[in-house]
Amino acid sequence: MTDKEMICVNMTNAINKVKAEFPNADICIFSILPRKGKGQTLTKCNLTSHSVNLYMEKVCSKDQRLSFIDLWDDFCRPGMGVNPIKTLFDKNDPSGVHINSEGAKQLVSLVKNFMSIDRLGEYVTPSGKKRTRSSASTPGSAEKQQSKRQNSSLEETVSK
Repeated sequence: MTDKEMICVNMTNAINKVKAEFPNADICIFSILPRKGKGQTLTKCNLTSHSVNLYMEKVCSKDQRLSFIDLWDDFCRPGMGVNPIKTLFDKNDPSGVHINSEGAKQLVSLVKNFMSIDRLGEYVTPSGKKRTRSSASTPGSAEKQQSKRQNSSLEETVSK
């Protein structure tokens, strides 16, 4: 899907439904993983996913019951644009969506970390930053600049 507005609306509706059904639950939202592969369609899909992830992080930062776990950096090499770590994805999957056993181990580790956290205390995001429930916020200026450069790089690739 590449309609980021519709994805964000659907995600927000799903979160609201879960919050209503489970009023005392702490809810963890994992970011959308990048897709591995090349081509304009995958690049556009990854650009949309990244935009949705930024939106969901903002949504989560405004609600004490929500935690956002950004997987993007765990499944992409650092640098400009989207460069998924291919060894974490299923090499036999032409869609570039499915992770392999190594990628699954990484996800399981992150889920276990989330499940073992004292909900009222401090927790560590996958990037190693420490946050408390009350101080979770949108990305800092350096992170925003990096995101802008990544989005710009991806948009240039899509337009080519």
